[in-house]
Amino acid sequence: MSGRLADGWMNVWRWTAERPRNAWLVLLLLTIIIRLPYVLDDRQVIDESFYSTIGIEMLDGGQLYVSAVDRKPPLLFYSYAAFFWLVGKYNFIGLHVICLLWVCVTMGGLYVVARRLFDWRVGIAAAFFYSVFQPAGDYRSQALNGEVLMNLPIIIALAVLFGPGKRKARPELVVAGALLAVAFLYKQPAAIAAVPMGLYLLLPSYRSARGLDVGHSLLHGALLTVGFAATLGLFMGWLSSIGILDDALFWTTRTDFVHGPADLFYWRNLLLYCTVSFVLPMAPLLACAGASMGSQARASLWKGHAAEFQALVLLLAFSWVGTAASGRFAPHHFTQLLPALCLLGAPVLVAIGEGRLKYRFPLLRPRALTWTLSILFFGFTLAHAIAFQVRFDGGDGPAYVRSVTEPDEDIFVWGPSPDFYLDAHRGTASRYSSTFPLTGYAFGSPLNEDLTFDPTPRIHPGAWEQLEQELGRARPKVIVDEFSGRGVGKYALAGYPYLRELVGKEYEVGRDYPGVRVYIRRD
Repeated sequence: MSGRLADGWMNVWRWTAERPRNAWLVLLLLTIIIRLPYVLDDRQVIDESFYSTIGIEMLDGGQLYVSAVDRKPPLLFYSYAAFFWLVGKYNFIGLHVICLLWVCVTMGGLYVVARRLFDWRVGIAAAFFYSVFQPAGDYRSQALNGEVLMNLPIIIALAVLFGPGKRKARPELVVAGALLAVAFLYKQPAAIAAVPMGLYLLLPSYRSARGLDVGHSLLHGALLTVGFAATLGLFMGWLSSIGILDDALFWTTRTDFVHGPADLFYWRNLLLYCTVSFVLPMAPLLACAGASMGSQARASLWKGHAAEFQALVLLLAFSWVGTAASGRFAPHHFTQLLPALCLLGAPVLVAIGEGRLKYRFPLLRPRALTWTLSILFFGFTLAHAIAFQVRFDGGDGPAYVRSVTEPDEDIFVWGPSPDFYLDAHRGTASRYSSTFPLTGYAFGSPLNEDLTFDPTPRIHPGAWEQLEQELGRARPKVIVDEFSGRGVGKYALAGYPYLRELVGKEYEVGRDYPGVRVYIRRD
Protein backbone atom coordinates (compact mmCIF):
# COMPACT_ATOMS: atom_id res chain seq x y z
CA MET A 1 0.00 0.00 0.00
CA SER A 2 2.70 2.47 0.99
CA GLY A 3 4.64 1.56 -2.15
CA ARG A 4 1.62 2.23 -4.40
CA LEU A 5 1.02 5.56 -2.69
CA ALA A 6 4.64 6.57 -3.08
CA ASP A 7 4.59 5.45 -6.76
CA GLY A 8 1.44 7.49 -7.32
CA TRP A 9 3.00 10.64 -5.92
CA MET A 10 6.18 9.97 -7.87
CA ASN A 11 4.15 9.81 -11.10
CA VAL A 12 2.62 13.17 -10.23
CA TRP A 13 6.09 14.50 -9.43
CA ARG A 14 7.46 13.32 -12.79
CA TRP A 15 4.53 14.86 -14.65
CA THR A 16 5.13 18.21 -12.98
CA ALA A 17 8.92 18.04 -12.53
CA GLU A 18 9.82 20.16 -15.53
CA ARG A 19 6.48 21.82 -16.14
CA PRO A 20 5.47 24.64 -13.78
CA ARG A 21 2.12 24.91 -15.52
CA ASN A 22 1.31 21.28 -14.77
CA ALA A 23 2.39 21.76 -11.16
CA TRP A 24 0.06 24.72 -10.80
CA LEU A 25 -2.85 22.78 -12.32
CA VAL A 26 -2.38 20.00 -9.76
CA LEU A 27 -1.98 22.49 -6.92
CA LEU A 28 -5.11 24.46 -7.86
CA LEU A 29 -7.06 21.22 -8.12
CA LEU A 30 -5.95 20.20 -4.62
CA THR A 31 -6.83 23.69 -3.34
CA ILE A 32 -10.35 23.45 -4.77
CA ILE A 33 -10.89 19.91 -3.47
CA ILE A 34 -9.94 20.67 0.12
CA ARG A 35 -12.15 23.81 0.13
CA LEU A 36 -15.08 22.54 -1.93
CA PRO A 37 -17.38 21.88 1.07
CA TYR A 38 -16.79 25.46 2.23
CA VAL A 39 -17.26 26.97 -1.23
CA LEU A 40 -20.59 25.18 -1.73
CA ASP A 41 -21.93 26.08 1.72
CA ASP A 42 -24.65 28.71 1.34
CA ARG A 43 -24.40 30.18 4.85
CA GLN A 44 -21.92 32.42 6.58
CA VAL A 45 -19.10 30.75 8.52
CA ILE A 46 -18.16 32.05 12.00
CA ASP A 47 -16.71 35.62 11.70
CA GLU A 48 -18.23 36.06 8.25
CA SER A 49 -21.54 36.73 10.02
CA PHE A 50 -20.19 39.86 11.75
CA TYR A 51 -18.50 41.25 8.66
CA SER A 52 -21.35 40.35 6.29
CA THR A 53 -24.02 41.97 8.45
CA ILE A 54 -22.10 45.24 8.51
CA GLY A 55 -21.08 45.06 4.84
CA ILE A 56 -24.69 44.56 3.76
CA GLU A 57 -25.83 47.37 6.08
CA MET A 58 -23.31 49.63 4.34
CA LEU A 59 -24.60 48.55 0.92
CA ASP A 60 -28.09 49.56 2.07
CA GLY A 61 -26.88 53.06 2.86
CA GLY A 62 -25.68 52.64 6.44
CA GLN A 63 -22.46 54.17 7.73
CA LEU A 64 -19.72 52.13 9.34
CA TYR A 65 -19.42 52.53 13.15
CA VAL A 66 -22.64 54.60 13.11
CA SER A 67 -25.23 52.22 11.64
CA ALA A 68 -23.26 49.13 12.71
CA VAL A 69 -20.26 48.65 14.97
CA ASP A 70 -17.51 46.10 15.45
CA ARG A 71 -13.94 46.05 16.76
CA LYS A 72 -12.22 45.41 13.44
CA PRO A 73 -10.51 48.03 11.22
CA PRO A 74 -12.56 49.72 8.50
CA LEU A 75 -11.01 48.28 5.33
CA LEU A 76 -12.32 44.84 6.23
CA PHE A 77 -15.93 46.07 6.17
CA TYR A 78 -15.50 48.16 3.03
CA SER A 79 -14.08 45.05 1.35
CA TYR A 80 -17.09 43.00 2.44
CA ALA A 81 -19.44 45.66 1.09
CA ALA A 82 -17.54 45.50 -2.22
CA PHE A 83 -17.69 41.70 -2.27
CA PHE A 84 -21.47 41.67 -1.80
CA TRP A 85 -21.82 44.41 -4.39
CA LEU A 86 -20.08 42.05 -6.82
CA VAL A 87 -21.91 38.81 -6.00
CA GLY A 88 -25.20 40.08 -4.57
CA LYS A 89 -26.44 40.46 -1.01
CA TYR A 90 -26.69 37.25 1.04
CA ASN A 91 -24.87 35.29 -1.70
CA PHE A 92 -22.52 33.32 0.49
CA ILE A 93 -21.49 30.84 -2.18
CA GLY A 94 -20.30 33.86 -4.15
CA LEU A 95 -18.47 35.16 -1.07
CA HIS A 96 -16.79 31.78 -0.58
CA VAL A 97 -15.68 31.73 -4.22
CA ILE A 98 -14.06 35.13 -3.61
CA CYS A 99 -12.31 33.64 -0.57
CA LEU A 100 -11.04 30.73 -2.68
CA LEU A 101 -9.68 33.17 -5.27
CA TRP A 102 -8.09 35.28 -2.51
CA VAL A 103 -6.31 32.19 -1.15
CA CYS A 104 -5.11 31.25 -4.65
CA VAL A 105 -3.67 34.74 -5.22
CA THR A 106 -1.99 34.51 -1.80
CA MET A 107 -0.46 31.21 -2.86
CA GLY A 108 0.74 32.95 -6.02
CA GLY A 109 2.45 35.57 -3.87
CA LEU A 110 4.25 32.88 -1.89
CA TYR A 111 5.30 31.26 -5.16
CA VAL A 112 6.85 34.53 -6.37
CA VAL A 113 8.77 35.08 -3.12
CA ALA A 114 10.12 31.52 -2.94
CA ARG A 115 10.97 31.40 -6.64
CA ARG A 116 13.02 34.59 -6.31
CA LEU A 117 14.99 33.09 -3.45
CA PHE A 118 15.35 29.55 -4.87
CA ASP A 119 13.51 28.17 -7.91
CA TRP A 120 9.99 27.45 -9.11
CA ARG A 121 9.85 24.06 -7.35
CA VAL A 122 10.35 25.72 -3.98
CA GLY A 123 7.71 28.25 -5.02
CA ILE A 124 5.24 25.45 -5.67
CA ALA A 125 6.13 23.86 -2.33
CA ALA A 126 5.45 27.12 -0.45
CA ALA A 127 2.10 27.52 -2.21
CA PHE A 128 1.30 23.86 -1.50
CA PHE A 129 1.97 24.29 2.20
CA TYR A 130 -0.37 27.28 2.35
CA SER A 131 -3.08 25.45 0.40
CA VAL A 132 -3.10 22.45 2.72
CA PHE A 133 -2.42 24.02 6.10
CA GLN A 134 -4.33 27.30 5.96
CA PRO A 135 -7.62 25.48 6.77
CA ALA A 136 -5.92 22.93 9.05
CA GLY A 137 -7.29 22.02 12.43
CA ASP A 138 -10.73 23.65 12.20
CA TYR A 139 -13.05 23.85 9.19
CA ARG A 140 -14.06 27.40 10.22
CA SER A 141 -10.53 28.64 9.52
CA GLN A 142 -11.45 28.60 5.82
CA ALA A 143 -13.74 31.59 6.36
CA LEU A 144 -12.90 34.92 4.76
CA ASN A 145 -11.62 36.33 8.03
CA GLY A 146 -9.14 39.10 8.80
CA GLU A 147 -6.14 36.75 8.87
CA VAL A 148 -6.89 35.40 5.38
CA LEU A 149 -7.34 38.92 4.03
CA MET A 150 -4.26 40.45 5.65
CA ASN A 151 -1.85 37.68 4.59
CA LEU A 152 -2.11 38.68 0.92
CA PRO A 153 -0.73 42.24 1.27
CA ILE A 154 1.90 41.00 3.74
CA ILE A 155 3.17 38.42 1.25
CA ILE A 156 3.16 40.88 -1.66
CA ALA A 157 5.14 43.27 0.55
CA LEU A 158 7.66 40.46 1.11
CA ALA A 159 7.91 39.93 -2.66
CA VAL A 160 8.71 43.61 -3.10
CA LEU A 161 11.12 43.64 -0.18
CA PHE A 162 13.07 40.57 -1.36
CA GLY A 163 13.24 41.87 -4.93
CA PRO A 164 16.58 41.34 -6.70
CA GLY A 165 19.11 44.00 -7.55
CA LYS A 166 21.70 46.22 -5.91
CA ARG A 167 20.20 49.62 -6.61
CA LYS A 168 20.96 52.28 -4.06
CA ALA A 169 17.49 53.78 -4.43
CA ARG A 170 14.55 51.45 -3.98
CA PRO A 171 11.38 53.53 -4.45
CA GLU A 172 9.31 50.33 -4.59
CA LEU A 173 9.76 50.07 -0.83
CA VAL A 174 7.14 52.81 -0.52
CA VAL A 175 4.72 50.32 -2.10
CA ALA A 176 5.79 47.64 0.38
CA GLY A 177 5.09 50.01 3.27
CA ALA A 178 1.69 50.87 1.79
CA LEU A 179 0.84 47.17 1.56
CA LEU A 180 1.71 46.68 5.22
CA ALA A 181 -0.65 49.53 6.09
CA VAL A 182 -3.37 47.82 4.03
CA ALA A 183 -2.78 44.62 6.00
CA PHE A 184 -3.15 46.58 9.25
CA LEU A 185 -6.41 48.08 7.99
CA TYR A 186 -7.71 44.53 7.58
CA LYS A 187 -6.76 43.43 11.09
CA GLN A 188 -4.77 45.09 13.85
CA PRO A 189 -2.18 42.32 14.56
CA ALA A 190 -0.92 42.62 10.97
CA ALA A 191 0.92 45.82 11.96
CA ILE A 192 3.48 43.68 13.78
CA ALA A 193 4.75 42.40 10.40
CA ALA A 194 6.17 45.85 9.66
CA VAL A 195 8.74 45.45 12.44
CA PRO A 196 10.72 42.47 11.04
CA MET A 197 10.50 43.89 7.53
CA GLY A 198 11.95 47.17 8.74
CA LEU A 199 14.67 45.33 10.63
CA TYR A 200 15.51 43.36 7.47
CA LEU A 201 16.49 46.60 5.75
CA LEU A 202 18.89 47.40 8.60
CA LEU A 203 20.63 44.00 8.77
CA PRO A 204 24.38 43.91 8.00
CA SER A 205 23.72 40.84 5.84
CA TYR A 206 21.23 42.89 3.78
CA ARG A 207 23.80 45.62 3.17
CA SER A 208 26.55 43.11 2.42
CA ALA A 209 24.53 41.16 -0.15
CA ARG A 210 23.50 44.32 -2.01
CA GLY A 211 26.70 46.35 -1.62
CA LEU A 212 25.09 49.09 0.44
CA ASP A 213 26.31 51.25 3.26
CA VAL A 214 24.49 52.27 6.45
CA GLY A 215 23.10 55.43 4.85
CA HIS A 216 21.41 53.48 2.07
CA SER A 217 20.01 51.03 4.59
CA LEU A 218 18.52 53.86 6.62
CA LEU A 219 17.08 55.38 3.44
CA HIS A 220 15.40 52.10 2.56
CA GLY A 221 13.92 51.86 6.03
CA ALA A 222 12.66 55.43 5.71
CA LEU A 223 10.98 54.64 2.37
CA LEU A 224 9.17 51.67 3.93
CA THR A 225 8.05 53.86 6.82
CA VAL A 226 6.86 56.64 4.51
CA GLY A 227 4.75 54.16 2.52
CA PHE A 228 3.16 52.83 5.69
CA ALA A 229 2.56 56.22 7.32
CA ALA A 230 1.34 57.94 4.15
CA THR A 231 -1.19 55.21 3.37
CA LEU A 232 -2.47 55.15 6.93
CA GLY A 233 -2.60 58.95 7.04
CA LEU A 234 -4.51 59.24 3.78
CA PHE A 235 -7.02 56.63 4.88
CA MET A 236 -7.51 58.35 8.23
CA GLY A 237 -7.97 61.66 6.44
CA TRP A 238 -10.69 60.13 4.31
CA LEU A 239 -12.40 58.68 7.39
CA SER A 240 -12.28 62.14 8.96
CA SER A 241 -13.84 63.68 5.86
CA ILE A 242 -16.86 61.40 6.16
CA GLY A 243 -17.09 61.96 9.92
CA ILE A 244 -16.24 58.55 11.36
CA LEU A 245 -12.55 58.85 12.28
CA ASP A 246 -13.18 59.15 16.03
CA ASP A 247 -15.53 56.16 15.95
CA ALA A 248 -13.04 54.12 13.94
CA LEU A 249 -10.23 54.90 16.39
CA PHE A 250 -12.40 54.04 19.37
CA TRP A 251 -13.73 50.72 18.10
CA THR A 252 -10.41 49.50 16.69
CA THR A 253 -7.95 50.67 19.37
CA ARG A 254 -9.71 51.52 22.62
CA THR A 255 -12.16 48.70 23.22
CA ASP A 256 -11.42 45.50 25.11
CA PHE A 257 -14.17 42.90 25.15
CA VAL A 258 -11.89 39.88 25.21
CA HIS A 259 -10.89 39.32 28.81
CA GLY A 260 -11.30 40.77 32.24
CA PRO A 261 -8.51 42.68 34.01
CA ALA A 262 -7.46 39.68 36.06
CA ASP A 263 -7.50 37.15 33.19
CA LEU A 264 -4.77 37.72 30.66
CA PHE A 265 -5.13 34.57 28.59
CA TYR A 266 -7.60 31.88 27.74
CA TRP A 267 -5.37 29.15 29.11
CA ARG A 268 -7.70 26.39 27.98
CA ASN A 269 -7.58 27.74 24.42
CA LEU A 270 -3.80 28.02 24.58
CA LEU A 271 -3.42 24.38 25.61
CA LEU A 272 -6.19 23.02 23.41
CA TYR A 273 -5.86 24.97 20.18
CA CYS A 274 -2.06 25.12 20.15
CA THR A 275 -2.15 21.35 20.23
CA VAL A 276 -5.27 20.41 18.26
CA SER A 277 -5.39 23.27 15.74
CA PHE A 278 -1.70 24.04 15.30
CA VAL A 279 0.98 21.59 16.41
CA LEU A 280 -0.67 18.29 15.47
CA PRO A 281 -2.32 19.15 12.12
CA MET A 282 0.64 21.28 11.01
CA ALA A 283 3.35 18.87 12.18
CA PRO A 284 4.98 18.33 8.73
CA LEU A 285 5.08 22.08 8.07
CA LEU A 286 6.49 22.78 11.53
CA ALA A 287 9.09 20.02 11.10
CA CYS A 288 10.25 21.39 7.74
CA ALA A 289 10.34 24.98 9.01
CA GLY A 290 12.24 23.86 12.11
CA ALA A 291 14.73 21.92 10.00
CA SER A 292 15.19 25.01 7.84
CA MET A 293 16.54 26.80 10.91
CA GLY A 294 19.08 24.04 11.58
CA SER A 295 22.73 24.31 10.65
CA GLN A 296 22.50 21.77 7.83
CA ALA A 297 19.79 23.66 5.94
CA ARG A 298 21.29 27.06 6.65
CA ALA A 299 24.61 26.01 5.22
CA SER A 300 23.28 24.32 2.10
CA LEU A 301 19.96 26.04 1.32
CA TRP A 302 20.13 29.56 2.71
CA LYS A 303 23.72 30.29 1.69
CA GLY A 304 23.57 33.59 -0.15
CA HIS A 305 20.19 34.46 1.40
CA ALA A 306 21.23 35.10 4.98
CA ALA A 307 19.35 38.38 5.25
CA GLU A 308 16.12 36.88 3.90
CA PHE A 309 16.44 33.90 6.23
CA GLN A 310 16.89 36.20 9.23
CA ALA A 311 13.91 38.30 8.09
CA LEU A 312 11.65 35.25 7.88
CA VAL A 313 12.73 34.02 11.31
CA LEU A 314 12.00 37.48 12.69
CA LEU A 315 8.65 37.52 10.88
CA LEU A 316 7.76 34.18 12.44
CA ALA A 317 8.66 35.42 15.93
CA PHE A 318 6.74 38.68 15.59
CA SER A 319 3.79 36.91 13.98
CA TRP A 320 3.54 34.76 17.07
CA VAL A 321 3.20 37.95 19.11
CA GLY A 322 0.35 38.98 16.80
CA THR A 323 -1.27 35.57 17.10
CA ALA A 324 -1.20 35.75 20.89
CA ALA A 325 -2.13 39.45 21.13
CA SER A 326 -5.79 38.92 21.97
CA GLY A 327 -5.06 36.10 24.41
CA ARG A 328 -7.80 33.98 22.81
CA PHE A 329 -5.74 31.63 20.60
CA ALA A 330 -8.67 30.87 18.31
CA PRO A 331 -7.79 28.37 15.53
CA HIS A 332 -7.88 30.93 12.72
CA HIS A 333 -5.44 33.20 14.58
CA PHE A 334 -2.63 30.78 13.70
CA THR A 335 -3.12 31.68 10.02
CA GLN A 336 -0.89 34.71 10.67
CA LEU A 337 2.07 32.35 11.17
CA LEU A 338 1.73 30.67 7.78
CA PRO A 339 3.62 33.07 5.46
CA ALA A 340 6.84 32.69 7.43
CA LEU A 341 6.35 28.97 8.08
CA CYS A 342 5.61 28.18 4.42
CA LEU A 343 8.61 30.12 3.12
CA LEU A 344 10.94 28.56 5.69
CA GLY A 345 9.64 25.02 5.20
CA ALA A 346 9.38 24.90 1.40
CA PRO A 347 13.11 24.63 0.51
CA VAL A 348 13.54 21.81 3.02
CA LEU A 349 10.56 19.90 1.58
CA VAL A 350 12.01 20.11 -1.94
CA ALA A 351 15.54 19.24 -0.78
CA ILE A 352 14.25 16.14 1.04
CA GLY A 353 12.22 15.11 -2.01
CA GLU A 354 15.25 15.47 -4.27
CA GLY A 355 17.57 13.67 -1.82
CA ARG A 356 19.79 16.71 -1.17
CA LEU A 357 19.00 16.68 2.55
CA LYS A 358 18.58 13.64 4.78
CA TYR A 359 17.36 13.58 8.38
CA ARG A 360 17.01 10.92 11.03
CA PHE A 361 13.90 12.54 12.47
CA PRO A 362 11.05 10.22 11.33
CA LEU A 363 8.74 12.97 10.10
CA LEU A 364 11.48 14.35 7.84
CA ARG A 365 12.07 11.11 5.94
CA PRO A 366 10.67 11.07 2.38
CA ARG A 367 8.23 8.19 2.84
CA ALA A 368 6.99 9.50 6.20
CA LEU A 369 6.47 12.97 4.72
CA THR A 370 4.59 11.50 1.77
CA TRP A 371 2.30 9.49 4.02
CA THR A 372 1.74 12.26 6.53
CA LEU A 373 0.95 14.93 3.94
CA SER A 374 -1.38 12.54 2.08
CA ILE A 375 -3.24 11.53 5.24
CA LEU A 376 -3.59 15.13 6.37
CA PHE A 377 -4.84 16.33 2.98
CA PHE A 378 -7.51 13.66 2.67
CA GLY A 379 -8.27 13.84 6.40
CA PHE A 380 -8.82 17.60 6.28
CA THR A 381 -11.01 17.26 3.19
CA LEU A 382 -13.19 14.55 4.77
CA ALA A 383 -13.40 16.29 8.15
CA HIS A 384 -14.44 19.58 6.54
CA ALA A 385 -17.06 17.86 4.40
CA ILE A 386 -18.59 16.20 7.47
CA ALA A 387 -18.42 19.40 9.54
CA PHE A 388 -20.27 21.44 6.91
CA GLN A 389 -22.92 18.75 6.62
CA VAL A 390 -23.69 18.53 10.33
CA ARG A 391 -23.32 22.16 11.40
CA PHE A 392 -26.38 24.06 12.58
CA ASP A 393 -28.40 25.41 9.65
CA GLY A 394 -30.11 28.35 11.36
CA GLY A 395 -33.33 26.55 12.24
CA ASP A 396 -36.88 27.62 11.38
CA GLY A 397 -36.83 30.97 13.17
CA PRO A 398 -35.36 33.00 10.27
CA ALA A 399 -37.91 31.61 7.81
CA TYR A 400 -40.74 32.58 10.18
CA VAL A 401 -39.38 36.12 10.50
CA ARG A 402 -39.18 36.41 6.71
CA SER A 403 -42.84 35.38 6.51
CA VAL A 404 -44.06 38.08 8.92
CA THR A 405 -41.88 40.99 7.75
CA GLU A 406 -41.22 42.80 4.50
CA PRO A 407 -37.74 42.75 2.90
CA ASP A 408 -37.16 46.41 3.80
CA GLU A 409 -38.21 45.99 7.45
CA ASP A 410 -35.41 45.90 10.03
CA ILE A 411 -35.45 43.61 13.06
CA PHE A 412 -33.57 43.50 16.35
CA VAL A 413 -31.84 40.35 17.55
CA TRP A 414 -30.76 40.00 21.17
CA GLY A 415 -27.90 37.55 20.85
CA PRO A 416 -24.12 37.17 20.75
CA SER A 417 -23.87 36.71 16.97
CA PRO A 418 -25.61 38.40 14.02
CA ASP A 419 -26.23 35.14 12.14
CA PHE A 420 -29.99 35.51 12.52
CA TYR A 421 -30.06 38.76 10.52
CA LEU A 422 -28.34 37.04 7.60
CA ASP A 423 -30.44 33.87 7.77
CA ALA A 424 -33.61 36.00 7.84
CA HIS A 425 -32.32 38.38 5.11
CA ARG A 426 -33.28 41.36 7.23
CA GLY A 427 -31.42 44.49 8.27
CA THR A 428 -30.57 45.69 11.76
CA ALA A 429 -32.78 48.11 13.70
CA SER A 430 -29.80 49.16 15.84
CA ARG A 431 -26.08 49.64 15.37
CA TYR A 432 -25.62 46.81 17.86
CA SER A 433 -26.10 43.90 15.46
CA SER A 434 -23.94 42.00 17.94
CA THR A 435 -24.80 42.79 21.53
CA PHE A 436 -21.34 42.66 23.13
CA PRO A 437 -21.25 46.43 23.83
CA LEU A 438 -24.54 46.08 25.75
CA THR A 439 -23.64 43.01 27.80
CA GLY A 440 -19.85 42.96 27.93
CA TYR A 441 -20.08 39.41 26.62
CA ALA A 442 -18.15 38.99 23.36
CA PHE A 443 -16.13 35.77 23.29
CA GLY A 444 -16.97 34.38 26.67
CA SER A 445 -14.45 34.40 29.47
CA PRO A 446 -11.46 32.39 30.61
CA LEU A 447 -13.62 31.70 33.65
CA ASN A 448 -17.11 30.28 34.04
CA GLU A 449 -19.49 32.89 32.63
CA ASP A 450 -22.46 32.16 34.86
CA LEU A 451 -20.66 31.76 38.18
CA THR A 452 -17.61 33.93 38.55
CA PHE A 453 -17.08 36.31 35.67
CA ASP A 454 -18.54 39.82 35.79
CA PRO A 455 -18.70 41.37 32.28
CA THR A 456 -20.36 44.65 33.30
CA PRO A 457 -17.08 46.68 33.29
CA ARG A 458 -16.85 45.91 29.57
CA ILE A 459 -20.26 47.44 28.71
CA HIS A 460 -19.72 50.34 26.33
CA PRO A 461 -20.62 53.68 28.00
CA GLY A 462 -23.79 55.13 26.51
CA ALA A 463 -24.67 51.98 24.59
CA TRP A 464 -28.01 51.46 26.31
CA GLU A 465 -29.06 55.07 25.72
CA GLN A 466 -28.19 54.69 22.03
CA LEU A 467 -30.11 51.42 21.82
CA GLU A 468 -33.22 53.00 23.37
CA GLN A 469 -33.10 55.89 20.90
CA GLU A 470 -32.55 53.65 17.87
CA LEU A 471 -35.28 51.15 18.74
CA GLY A 472 -37.61 54.05 19.54
CA ARG A 473 -37.08 55.43 16.04
CA ALA A 474 -37.11 52.11 14.20
CA ARG A 475 -39.94 50.45 16.17
CA PRO A 476 -38.99 47.03 14.73
CA LYS A 477 -41.86 44.67 14.05
CA VAL A 478 -39.79 41.73 15.35
CA ILE A 479 -37.45 41.29 18.31
CA VAL A 480 -35.61 37.98 18.58
CA ASP A 481 -34.22 36.64 21.87
CA GLU A 482 -31.38 34.19 21.29
CA PHE A 483 -29.45 34.54 24.52
CA SER A 484 -32.06 32.76 26.65
CA GLY A 485 -31.58 29.45 24.88
CA ARG A 486 -27.86 29.43 24.11
CA GLY A 487 -26.55 28.25 27.45
CA VAL A 488 -25.74 31.80 28.54
CA GLY A 489 -28.93 32.55 30.46
CA LYS A 490 -27.05 35.12 32.50
CA TYR A 491 -27.58 37.45 29.52
CA ALA A 492 -31.24 36.58 28.86
CA LEU A 493 -33.38 39.43 27.61
CA ALA A 494 -35.51 39.38 30.76
CA GLY A 495 -32.47 40.38 32.81
CA TYR A 496 -32.27 43.86 31.24
CA PRO A 497 -34.96 46.31 32.45
CA TYR A 498 -35.32 48.36 29.25
CA LEU A 499 -35.79 45.33 26.98
CA ARG A 500 -37.98 43.54 29.50
CA GLU A 501 -40.34 46.53 29.73
CA LEU A 502 -40.31 47.15 25.98
CA VAL A 503 -41.21 43.55 25.15
CA GLY A 504 -43.79 43.38 27.94
CA LYS A 505 -45.63 46.53 26.83
CA GLU A 506 -45.43 46.42 23.05
CA TYR A 507 -44.73 42.83 21.95
CA GLU A 508 -46.19 39.35 22.22
CA VAL A 509 -44.63 35.95 21.63
CA GLY A 510 -44.96 35.00 17.98
CA ARG A 511 -43.11 31.69 17.96
CA ASP A 512 -40.79 29.66 20.16
CA TYR A 513 -38.04 27.61 18.54
CA PRO A 514 -35.17 25.69 20.14
CA GLY A 515 -32.92 28.37 21.52
CA VAL A 516 -34.90 31.24 19.94
CA ARG A 517 -37.97 33.21 20.94
CA VAL A 518 -39.53 35.56 18.37
CA TYR A 519 -41.54 38.55 19.64
CA ILE A 520 -44.01 40.35 17.34
CA ARG A 521 -45.11 43.96 17.85
CA ARG A 522 -48.77 44.00 18.84
CA ASP A 523 -49.84 46.74 16.47
